[in-house]
Amino acid sequence: MKRMIVAALFSAIAGTALHAQTTTMKASIPFEFHIGKTVLPAGHYAIEDKTSFLVVRQVGEGNKTVMVLAQTADPIGSPSDNPRLTFYRYGSSYFLRQVWGGRSGLGRQLPQTSDEKSAQKEQMAKNQSGSSEIIALLAKRE
Repeated sequence: MKRMIVAALFSAIAGTALHAQTTTMKASIPFEFHIGKTVLPAGHYAIEDKTSFLVVRQVGEGNKTVMVLAQTADPIGSPSDNPRLTFYRYGSSYFLRQVWGGRSGLGRQLPQTSDEKSAQKEQMAKNQSGSSEIIALLAKRE
């Protein structure tokens, strides 16, 4: 009985600590994009930063949800208070690469996938520069 009470208390405390570390924001993304191995349509999304992974959930039609591991990303230059999403574009393909919550100045970096590497190589073959366009969309904290 004591073990069950201690386990329940620990779960409640750990759950509170995990909840406190979650940052949620909303964004309207006007283009189809890749996250991990999943392609999501343009639309409204809720993005939750759960410290070691991100949960990207489509709001409204479709209701698709994707969970992906993410690493800590440090800002280049001075940190911004504005939450934002950073996409890399190769040709007509967009890849979500960073999520910035705005409060701490730290963000989350998503790893480059094999699909993104292929798109980058394809673009390099077409125009010999291999450069990507970086698109930043502002998000709104909940």
